[in-house]
Amino acid sequence: MRKPFIIVLTLLMLFALIPAPSVAADDLKGHNLETEMRAVVELGIMKGYREGVFAPNDPITRGQFATFVARALKLPSPPPTQENFDDVTRGVGLADGIYRSAAAGIVSGYPGNVFKPDQRITREQMAVMIDRALAYKSIKRTAVYLPFIDVEQIAPSFREAVSHNVYFGIIKGNPVGQGQLRFAPKEDATRAHAAAFIYRMLYVINSGGEQVVNYQIATISNGQLSVAPIQYLSYADALANLIDPNSQVIVLGQQVIKMNNGIVVAAPPPGIATLQIYEETMKTNLTYVSPGTELRYLGSDDKKVKVQIADSNTVGFVKQNEVLLIPTPIIKQQSYYDVVNGEIRHVIYDHLKRTTGAYIYGPAPKQMSHGETYRSWNGIDFVGINNNKTVTYTQYFNYLPLQTVSNYTAEELNAYVAHFRPDSPLKDLGHVFIQAQELYGVNALYLFSKAIHESDWATSKIAREKNNLFGLNATDSDPEGNADTFVSMEACILHAARFLSTTYFSIGNWRYNGAVLGNKSKGLNVRYASDPYWGQKIAGHMNRVDKFHNRKDYNKYVIGIVTSDNVNVRTQPVVSPSTVQFTHLKAGRYVAILEETVQPDGLWYKIISDHATSKEGFINSNFVQKLTFE
Repeated sequence: MRKPFIIVLTLLMLFALIPAPSVAADDLKGHNLETEMRAVVELGIMKGYREGVFAPNDPITRGQFATFVARALKLPSPPPTQENFDDVTRGVGLADGIYRSAAAGIVSGYPGNVFKPDQRITREQMAVMIDRALAYKSIKRTAVYLPFIDVEQIAPSFREAVSHNVYFGIIKGNPVGQGQLRFAPKEDATRAHAAAFIYRMLYVINSGGEQVVNYQIATISNGQLSVAPIQYLSYADALANLIDPNSQVIVLGQQVIKMNNGIVVAAPPPGIATLQIYEETMKTNLTYVSPGTELRYLGSDDKKVKVQIADSNTVGFVKQNEVLLIPTPIIKQQSYYDVVNGEIRHVIYDHLKRTTGAYIYGPAPKQMSHGETYRSWNGIDFVGINNNKTVTYTQYFNYLPLQTVSNYTAEELNAYVAHFRPDSPLKDLGHVFIQAQELYGVNALYLFSKAIHESDWATSKIAREKNNLFGLNATDSDPEGNADTFVSMEACILHAARFLSTTYFSIGNWRYNGAVLGNKSKGLNVRYASDPYWGQKIAGHMNRVDKFHNRKDYNKYVIGIVTSDNVNVRTQPVVSPSTVQFTHLKAGRYVAILEETVQPDGLWYKIISDHATSKEGFINSNFVQKLTFE
């Protein structure tokens, strides 16, 4: 095995273009950014006030920082024809550096043609100027998740620039305990901060875009990460020196990138609304999830992370710079299921927002103990956190094929709304949901429950202003701006039913993954919504309506699950090439069984078909397992 290339912490040994400064007895001695300050002083970028006085903690102004950047990049002087700022007189003070930086597009002025050279510069403003300097030098920049507890204080228009700085290691943040970091975007930047930003920027530029940070190994102890000082230039070298995977992880900057076990949290960088999940080549998209979503960690390298999406047989890959890896020993909070009043409650923890929410999923089976908490990645297989017992249970409404017919009348749907939300416009629209069921074969209870969930009982802004009850085309990047507009809520209901019946319900359509609500492995939830629990939440609404009306729909249909790949659905219960209606390519599809018929070759089930032009089909019972519900 080749000997790993180990480097020490100081970047001066990596950055040959910066001369080694001499250490003197001055006010830089012992400062936490002493190395960076001395480097930029030696390069002539920054100067002291007098012998031994550099005042590293003094605030700096916009004019001073513009001048530092101009010196660091050796920016050319602008042409005499360049427009002047009214408050910056050429040839006076810091004017030369200001105009050089302005000509390069690194700094800009304020309305009224003023620059405000004496105004103190904040840390986030400095980050933007560094980002522009990198762009000026044609450095390819990459956005990453911002790990700071005060990220919401960063101006939205500045977050991408800050993110680029974080990627390169130019911005690292200040530790505040318990593994958390603070950026302090609105605080005035100091001379030491400016030196550090410029020093690291020069490293990135002179290395052609390399990150300032390198790979390190951290040890987990007492719920904390302790990072060893030795750094490695390559992931392979760090991996070769990972002695105890059970207690050690590989980190890059502030982020864990390799661990033995734990959870993966979706954390797309600024400007990206969802986390995309791919197959192994990272070319074909499998599904997508919202920020803060927990995924099961299966492995990783320096570029991508292998995750379990929902079912254990559904594996995908995500980009390293779009997720957070949290090793099991340092997980402080995590989502879980429990039993409340005989029903399964799902408590969801958002690791990015540090908030908790909950919803009722549906009836709990007898095997799930009251007082026990459970983990589940797919909403079917539940493992007790304390007793480690596995309970497998399928929720009826989450896996009910949605071409089924509900027993509910328009009056009963209206009565439910009138009881719980009498101010909702839905209280007069029950007949439209029934009409949609009759015209397009979409279960009325499902469509009704979906409207409640998506539009907050038809009171959301999109519902009120655009008559859009289902978030149709309300993309994660701009839901209000992109959402479709309808002439009425009635028109929206009918449109949605027609659209669903020809797309998500129809095998052969790219959106089809089974005509059930499902999860991120199967069903509408795979491609309809970024919320991985969207299907389960709507199933919860269906359950509440059904419970309110004394269970008119629960267990009305017999539901089966296809147990093999490449199972044919046929037009008749006869094995023949001419009777093949379509083929279920994957096991795990759900079917609604209408009746049984005995043929010479055994028992067949008549089912509701997912074929675009056929309402019914037949499938051999050898390939279907009936499900039971309590």
